[in-house]
Amino acid sequence: MIAIEKPEQDTDPVLESYLVPASTWAVFECRGKIPDSIVASEMYAFTQWLPGSEFVHAHAPEMEVYLEGSNDENYYSEFWLPITRKSKDKAGSSAS
Repeated sequence: MIAIEKPEQDTDPVLESYLVPASTWAVFECRGKIPDSIVASEMYAFTQWLPGSEFVHAHAPEMEVYLEGSNDENYYSEFWLPITRKSKDKAGSSAS
């Protein structure tokens, strides 16, 4: 899905609206050229940070936030990962 924040006066009947559910987000800063910096952040988030954390992926879409600027080694963007705390079962082990 590719999305933008919906303008208040939006009347375009071709576009669909999707309300992103309220979530807790882990926000990863990305510096450098796109797509390499975003891909690196996503790989880190899913293969290193998330497995080692006390969180699991929440039921919401991930978001990539692109700000104005030149796509160069100093470009800043963000990867937003929806998260929720791991639940504990009766034995005390973590369950996703």
